[in-house]
Amino acid sequence: MPIDRILSDMLRRIDGAIAIGIIGYDGIIVEHVTNDPSFNPEVAAAEANTSLITAKKTMENFGGGNVIDILITAERVMFYLRPLNKDYWLGVSLDPNKANLGKLRLEVKKAVPMLQREIS
Repeated sequence: MPIDRILSDMLRRIDGAIAIGIIGYDGIIVEHVTNDPSFNPEVAAAEANTSLITAKKTMENFGGGNVIDILITAERVMFYLRPLNKDYWLGVSLDPNKANLGKLRLEVKKAVPMLQREIS
């Protein structure tokens, strides 16, 4: 299944989702979908990328193992970050007032194997 279709299906099924994308560890978006034309995915991806890289280095230095996922919650937006492989990660931006984290994790769990197949 094409990446854009997987992401579109996720966007539709995750309560509160604003945007979903596949991002490289250089912070550049490979593919994304959004339902909010005012959302700037390039800025979000670049900023979230810094957080993910920092978390990965922290866990490596601490001996905590590989990062499974990260959730950053702010007043107006939430970022969910999930490494997919050594080159790419999945980012989901959510409205914190509408987000259903259980549904988010369920949909990510279902989509990750399909996304990994498509990007390998």
